[in-house]
This record gives sequence, C-alpha cells and structure tokens, in this order.
Amino acid sequence: MSSSVKTDNVIFNFFKQICDEKDDQKCVELGKSWINAMETNLSNMEANLNGVIN
Repeated sequence: MSSSVKTDNVIFNFFKQICDEKDDQKCVELGKSWINAMETNLSNMEANLNGVIN
C-alpha cells in the first residue's frame, strides 16, 4: 500500500511553519498565491525555452 502526499498539503505545511499569521486561512491564501506565482514562473520559463528551441 502506498501513501501519497498531495503537493498542496506539503506546501501548506511549509507555509504553516513559516507563516507569521495565527489565522490558518491567511496562511492558505499566502500558500495559494505562492503556488500561482510558481506556476506562472514555470509557464514563462517553458515559453522562453520553447522560443529558444524553436
């Protein structure tokens, strides 16, 4: 039996450890905005790489 850990849970736990907020919802919002920023960065890097390769 394998127990997989969802990426969002790992990121939330990371933010919970470093978040200065006492409110879990605020930490969740910060985590989601960080995820969105990372996804945007990855998309931009991929687009840049595709431009170089093509």
